Amino acid sequence: MPRHFLPFPRKRCLLTKACLFAEYISVERRQFLRSSLYAALGLSLAPLGSLLGRDLKTGLWEADDTPQSILKRKIPVSGEEISALGLGTRTAFDALWQRYEELSFVLDVFHREGGMVLDTSPTFGEAETALGHLTAHTDYFTVTKLAEGDIPSESFKRSLSRLRRKRLSCLLIEGTRNVLPYLKTIRELKEEQKIKYWGILETNVRYFSHLRQAMIEYRPDIVEISYNVAEREAEKEIFPTAQEYGIGLLVCRPFAGGHLLFPSRSKNEFLKDFDCQSRAQALIKFVLSFDVVSCVLVGTGNPSHMKENLQAARGFLPSRKERENLAHWLLL
Repeated sequence: MPRHFLPFPRKRCLLTKACLFAEYISVERRQFLRSSLYAALGLSLAPLGSLLGRDLKTGLWEADDTPQSILKRKIPVSGEEISALGLGTRTAFDALWQRYEELSFVLDVFHREGGMVLDTSPTFGEAETALGHLTAHTDYFTVTKLAEGDIPSESFKRSLSRLRRKRLSCLLIEGTRNVLPYLKTIRELKEEQKIKYWGILETNVRYFSHLRQAMIEYRPDIVEISYNVAEREAEKEIFPTAQEYGIGLLVCRPFAGGHLLFPSRSKNEFLKDFDCQSRAQALIKFVLSFDVVSCVLVGTGNPSHMKENLQAARGFLPSRKERENLAHWLLL
């Protein structure tokens, strides 16, 4: 079991520390914890850990408190299984020292419930460095990119150093226009077994036709694209091509940068019909309802949001007809 939890800075009071844990424990435990803390702030760390289902000295969770693992999907080229929900690090993980405990707890929840895929980039500020500090001794499926405009080999070495890894699960080339210039480096890294998979990142829908051609010509192991219920262009070219050529598909921006989380007219009563408690879960389930999607990448620095997102990768997924009905309600 991983140990993302590290000792708190001394300046944090016990109440603050406990409330961070309370972000993602059950309502009953949360109420009991708060009442106990306000009754006696001198509560020792050992009983506090037992209330939370976690040993505060070791950072380990109790065996009988382990939840059901989330859905897994296979990478077509190898058959390797990865978690169908991944953690994006673009914004939240660029503030490691200001949010150390919260980010540590996010990763605890993520890994504990079966999460494997971490998506980062040299262009995400200090995100790679943050992941290096928090996950160096834990086995994740880590995805990063070659920085555009940089020397490919130097960009890769920097990422390895920041992530504190000897090899990476997947290395992506940013933009279809960079595939040919960077392909030699990619092939060398694969031959040296420095990377397991390589791929292409393209989030601009205007270049999806170029991405399709690159998928056919260069046969990447994985591609990462932007896709959500309001931006469905990928269904026309990228989804069928990935299916035909056996290419893994990572999907980012399922919430369209957060805009889809806020309804315009619908009142969200429809959510229960799709086994969802929130719009975030419905948006994730919409994307996962496509079998061709290997993993949906969702960024968060909030432990309770992480737990909520993970729940979307369990249980019911809409059929094709149900998916269109869900899209109708989400876009009202």
